[in-house]
Amino acid sequence: MDGQLLLTPGARVSIRDQNSARQRAQEMNLSALFIRRPVMTTLVMLSIIIFGLMGYRRLPVSDLPNVDFPTLMVSANLPGASPENMAASVATPLERQFTTIAGCDGHEFYELPRS
Repeated sequence: MDGQLLLTPGARVSIRDQNSARQRAQEMNLSALFIRRPVMTTLVMLSIIIFGLMGYRRLPVSDLPNVDFPTLMVSANLPGASPENMAASVATPLERQFTTIAGCDGHEFYELPRS
């Protein structure tokens, strides 16, 4: 018919582009795959959960982790001084100076026993 179509009055005409139909079939999105295959979706989710639990159980856990606290050790001598004089003239001024250090307060000072 030389490329001509004979239509009757009131006939519906729809034009389909074969290339666009092929493109839509090729452009399948990921969510459509999981919606169309619920059994595969369930198996994938179960495998993710199982491998996640196995990995979680293999994580190393330490009850008492190794923590290195910064330490400042100071030794002060005043030969011939009494303990009261040593506390008033040496220890108290040192403690006041140490409290100016960021993150250091007076609760962290300990007197070591003499040997």
